Amino acid sequence: MHLIFENLIPNLVRHYTGTFKNLDSGIEDYKLSKEAWSEICTAGSASGDTIPSSFGSRTPNLETERSSMTAEAWGFWSMYLAPVLLRNRFSNQRYYNHFLKLVWLIHKCISWELKRSEVDEIRRGFQGWVLKYEEIFYQRNPSWLSACPVTVHGLLHIADGIEAAGPVWAAWAFVMERYCGYIKRSAVRSRKHAQASIDKRILETTQLEMVKMRYGLTKTLSLKPKHGHTSKDKFPHCTPRFCCCPHLQQLTESDRPPVCITEPKADASRQHHELTEWGRVQIYDTGDRASGRAHRKSDSSSTRDSCFVRYECLVDRNADNDGPEDLVQQTFFGELQCVVQLNLPKSLEIHQPQDETVLLAHIRTCDATQNEDSFWDYSSMKHSPHFVDLKTVICVVGRVRDRGHWTFIDRSGPTAHVEMASPPSSSQCSDVTDFSTSDESDSDSRSSSEGSLMSDLSSTKLNGSPMNLDTSTGSSE
Repeated sequence: MHLIFENLIPNLVRHYTGTFKNLDSGIEDYKLSKEAWSEICTAGSASGDTIPSSFGSRTPNLETERSSMTAEAWGFWSMYLAPVLLRNRFSNQRYYNHFLKLVWLIHKCISWELKRSEVDEIRRGFQGWVLKYEEIFYQRNPSWLSACPVTVHGLLHIADGIEAAGPVWAAWAFVMERYCGYIKRSAVRSRKHAQASIDKRILETTQLEMVKMRYGLTKTLSLKPKHGHTSKDKFPHCTPRFCCCPHLQQLTESDRPPVCITEPKADASRQHHELTEWGRVQIYDTGDRASGRAHRKSDSSSTRDSCFVRYECLVDRNADNDGPEDLVQQTFFGELQCVVQLNLPKSLEIHQPQDETVLLAHIRTCDATQNEDSFWDYSSMKHSPHFVDLKTVICVVGRVRDRGHWTFIDRSGPTAHVEMASPPSSSQCSDVTDFSTSDESDSDSRSSSEGSLMSDLSSTKLNGSPMNLDTSTGSSE
């Protein structure tokens, strides 16, 4: 948190904007133009509307609100926004590649599982990155010695720290800083007796947690704000598992979506009379929560957009000709409209041996293509939505608009569970799998603490102690 997100990344930004300790770029040319930097800051700030609130708080405008940047904001900006916004901005591609190497190392460090060989890879990676840093910014010029602060040298010891304490998330300062901020805001009511106030607050909250655990009153005594009741249903038999809410409406036989029922199942479909439409869905396996566009209020300006998802389907390469079926898995991105629950009754006519519940996602697909930097971009969407099996939905994605086109922000992968959000109190832990109706609320509020980059342990199956780093070639956590 302190080494990279509060020191290294801000210093790199100062280098790129020519404001680092009054040093110019010397024989290099890594400085960005004022116009380019202004566009980068504007696009990064505007992305708050199109990135789900679960990804983190809104990113301030680095040009006008840099003092508002917390470690959390710097972390999200550097890992997800900057790789997109800095593309083709530098005069030489090697400056961009140098930054991408740092982003790759950061992602590697915060992975849930690390093998011994990967720790050595991190060590060698930072060694090479620091040498390149000295080449670009120090330039073997004693006059530029101030370009090499001790935080750059500290990168060489990250691998040693991982070997001593486990993966970075097991010992970083985010959780402690957030807890200190919580205590400061909620406990200190008397300036004269500040220590006594803190002691009393910690004692009372601990007593309350003990009562909840001992008597099973976690939900009853929860301090979470109460929201209006919304109907929801869980589908544990699906893989991945889903929870849908709220219940929007019952679709009768006259207004059911025609694409839901194919011709061979037309007779069987008349045996039931209702389809259930859901407005939101949560994927238990990743914790992602997606809202259907039909559920969002069109006049709402305070909510964050979590309607776009990534899904993978099998596509027949020979669909346009008479060749044999040749299925290949392809990646798609689209805007979720709603989720439809279809209850299929038992029917021998359509080879349905038992009752089955099918969840269909109504999605408007984007014309997305993957560029040379492996980012998925799109500039238009298909006019008509279509239905796909909800099981094909992998994750929720964010978007950032840059130079006339949209680029998707995808957090899936080894760091999918690293959430830039406040850690839940123990009174909220039992509710972590329930769908919250306030997921779309704006999360602009920032505390005076450093921010939190917290891992949602409840969504991950851990096989051992989080502090244990396997010295063999097998994986560890």
